[in-house]
Amino acid sequence: MCGPCSSPADDLACDAAYGGSTGSHVCVAGACAPCDAVGTAYVVDPVAGNDATATGSGSSGGVSAGACAFKTVTAAIKAIGANANQKKLTIEIVGPSTVVAGETFPWVVPRNTTITTRGGAVTVAPVGSNLRTITLAEAGAGVSAPLGLTIDGQDMTGTSRGVVFDTGADDTTSLRHVRIRRFPGAGIAVAATPRAGFPATRGSVLQGVEVDECGGSASGAAVVVGDGAVFLTIAVSAGEAPTKITRSPGTGLRVMGAAGVKLTGAIDLSAPAGLLELSDNAAMGADVQHGPNGTASSLTGVLLRGNGKGNTPGPGLRVNLFSKLKVRGCASLDNGDHGVLVISPGAISGNLTPGVDLGVDNDLGGNVLQDETSGLRNPMSGVCFSAPAAGIYTIPARGNTFSADKTCATKAKVLKFSSSCKDADVGVLGGNPSATVDTLLCTQL
Repeated sequence: MCGPCSSPADDLACDAAYGGSTGSHVCVAGACAPCDAVGTAYVVDPVAGNDATATGSGSSGGVSAGACAFKTVTAAIKAIGANANQKKLTIEIVGPSTVVAGETFPWVVPRNTTITTRGGAVTVAPVGSNLRTITLAEAGAGVSAPLGLTIDGQDMTGTSRGVVFDTGADDTTSLRHVRIRRFPGAGIAVAATPRAGFPATRGSVLQGVEVDECGGSASGAAVVVGDGAVFLTIAVSAGEAPTKITRSPGTGLRVMGAAGVKLTGAIDLSAPAGLLELSDNAAMGADVQHGPNGTASSLTGVLLRGNGKGNTPGPGLRVNLFSKLKVRGCASLDNGDHGVLVISPGAISGNLTPGVDLGVDNDLGGNVLQDETSGLRNPMSGVCFSAPAAGIYTIPARGNTFSADKTCATKAKVLKFSSSCKDADVGVLGGNPSATVDTLLCTQL
């Protein structure tokens, strides 16, 4: 240490006297001292940090020093540079704080680097339109903030999105413990920007993620996967914090083109509550429209509840007849019209086999698709098949539950059928006598 000083207010004087080529100096314990060299943690202090002089360590002599931290995440990302390829790094934002001033978006998170928080909750409040806030396009890049991180789009205009997984991301690229809210384009998107030498985009959304009020309008979606050959995994295990996609003015999850998804959670039917929920989305819970060319996908242990209650009633899950989607152990209840709505494309060429799978022999569905209890019942039907006008098509839906005493995996019960999909367990629209929903052991009358 060198030179007298009295408080952190003298940091600038210390740096002016002793900084420059010898490195940044701050006032610690009444004397000017150099900032520590940065290790694996790059510290960002939106209040006391300094992009011009800090090393990014956030400390001097092992003592916390705000002036040794960067002021912006933008500066921390720039400082990491090629180090991102060498070891696992973190960018630690000091809270409680709000991040906006001086930032340049999107933050393109470097390889093997995780954005997190320390000291308290942090809010990121980007300003602008038609922008991304965070891009994850490298292996090992991610966001994980158990102390609380909110990325708030503040109802910006245009197509602004919260977090975008893009080409270069893989299964190690992930989101944990973050709330993403009020983005008009999407809270989370999985894209496929052309990038030579990289395979299809993949990404993982894990525990403690909430996507709230994203999607902008009835035609929008909170989480968008596609159009290209992209894949998103959303998985939450027992004992972990739940992940929720909720309160979109449009759809909770939309899957398009050749894209695919794998959603895995668990449901407590006594509540009901789930580790992975798509709930209270105005248009519908999930919309899987990737068709026969899409990647094989699955929903396991997902709760779809209270969706489709906007201006036009909608289902918990809508799926294209030919989408390669397997649904197991899910519950779709208290939605605007149907638990599951299977639709056919406008034109069908060739002999295509239905891809949607709600349960087959030796791999029963185990889904709860209808309930007679007030507050849980889907007002139209549990499963509605809007069938092609001609052709033989059967939706496999064996081993599902339609009420407390209609558990088709174990009991040969009679389900209520409707050709209009109204007030029913199962229905088929379109008048095609060769279009059916297979619910054995249960029959339909």
